[in-house]
Amino acid sequence: MSNIIDDFDEFVYRDGYRDDCDMATRLKTLDWQQLKYFYHVASFKSIEKTMHFMDTPIDCVIAEIQDLEDHLGFPLYVRGKKGAELTGKGKEIFLMAEKWVLSAKEAFYEAYQYQQKNRKVIRIASTHALISYILSKHINAYHKENPLK
Repeated sequence: MSNIIDDFDEFVYRDGYRDDCDMATRLKTLDWQQLKYFYHVASFKSIEKTMHFMDTPIDCVIAEIQDLEDHLGFPLYVRGKKGAELTGKGKEIFLMAEKWVLSAKEAFYEAYQYQQKNRKVIRIASTHALISYILSKHINAYHKENPLK
């Protein structure tokens, strides 16, 4: 998998952007939340579907996309009656965003798997009498030795 910074540099230093250091800075300081809105609008090809998926007011989605376009200095979408279509640069940014979103999902999944693997759970089935009179002191001792984090 390629490095995110390498993706930025590849985008910036081709197609006439070679001298535009400001563009490199803008790409390297993208807002993750804005990028998520952009990614979902591009994936769904709909601001309204993104609004429902992310449970966010439509004005918020539109504002985040416009802020991202302002930050980058170029439009990402051509807006029309059939929805929002990606511009050429928008398609390139989408390919990068897609890698990052998938990488983030993979990282969250791996963290979840790690958490589940290291989780210490003991399940005990017993009668009331056995729990009350015999096991309770052992369970309390276990909790003292192994407090929940």
